Amino acid sequence: MRRTLALSLLIALAAPAAWAQAPGPDGFLASLLLAGPTPRSGIALSHPDQPMVASYDIALAALWLLDRGRTADAGRVLAGLAALQRPDGGLPFSYRLPAPNPGPGYVRAGANAWAAYAAARWLSTAPDLASTRDLRAVIRPFAIRATAWLLDRRVQQAGDPRDGLVTGGEGRYVYVLDGGQLVERFEPGEVAWVSAEHNIDAWFTLRAMAKATGDWTYREAAKELGAALVARLWDEQRGQFYQGALTGPDATAALDCASWGATFLAVYGDGGRARRALSAAQRYAARDGRTGATGYRPYRGRPLIESRAAYEFHKSQLPPGNWDAVEAVWPEGSAGVALAQLRLGDAAGARRTLDGLSPLRDTAGGLPGLTLAIPTEFTTSAALAGTAWETIVRSEAEGRPGALQLWYD
Repeated sequence: MRRTLALSLLIALAAPAAWAQAPGPDGFLASLLLAGPTPRSGIALSHPDQPMVASYDIALAALWLLDRGRTADAGRVLAGLAALQRPDGGLPFSYRLPAPNPGPGYVRAGANAWAAYAAARWLSTAPDLASTRDLRAVIRPFAIRATAWLLDRRVQQAGDPRDGLVTGGEGRYVYVLDGGQLVERFEPGEVAWVSAEHNIDAWFTLRAMAKATGDWTYREAAKELGAALVARLWDEQRGQFYQGALTGPDATAALDCASWGATFLAVYGDGGRARRALSAAQRYAARDGRTGATGYRPYRGRPLIESRAAYEFHKSQLPPGNWDAVEAVWPEGSAGVALAQLRLGDAAGARRTLDGLSPLRDTAGGLPGLTLAIPTEFTTSAALAGTAWETIVRSEAEGRPGALQLWYD
């Protein structure tokens, strides 16, 4: 199916044929690279069996290519993202090929931040040569516009529980039951809530942009954002970040608010909180009974499907109980825990965490989205995101020369 999609929908990115067919994660990820919407640009499928692309996943593909030293290919993938950028700097969160739907879009601050972060890392890595200047002329303004979109969404109102943080984006999808059928509806408009995950993404993006452009106003913005994250969203009782806030904190227990939070705090310079957050991540530990793989689940306490309507429609297909009751391993999130271990100086622990995922790798080299299918939430299909995360973090954990060092700058 992967080969059919690549050949029938678009022409694969130019790459050495032997490299693209190599076994393991590199071969799997290379097989997802496709030609982009403009000449000399690229994008990437999120899953090999679905004609779906997502801005976050495309950014991860670019970062993986940078980790592998394929700077020109990474630049072409970023040029593909730039071709999708709206005039206001926002990016479509995801869409089915061949193109995003026109009209009001679903845009998220986290995906925008990852796209700008990948662009900033490319700008800091790619040599400023005649052969790269056409790409640099596209990627630099793309990164600046994407970051400006984030900064335009900062709440600046003293006393507001979101003060100093970046709001979520635009648009939302809601599920409703209509005549016994589950219907997905899009509701346009600005999203007022703030997400800890999105703001951690944005903090690293601002730091990377300062380095890439030499504009130290980004560094000052990062200082303000980091202080707001700790002041507004740190949950002292549980030792991790709240999931977010609107009129008050959202106490949903999410793994990335512990693991990505630990990485942020380690680089931010708050080792005490970083260690507490990494310890909190251990509460999400899980083991896949079918394969014996070990890792981490995405949530605790929360229903398996957040939407009440979607849960009622699909509950006959679901195991009983909430996320605490299921042993589901999330490779993307598990690699995020390994990254936090690296940032706190435990490379051996990071390798053990990554090794725990090995039984989940399919014959093509990919890792699943989750070991349990959750309708509207997670798929068991091999996924770019988890495979790229595991590959990038392993590269550093094993000391490979030239490793990207994600979220270290």
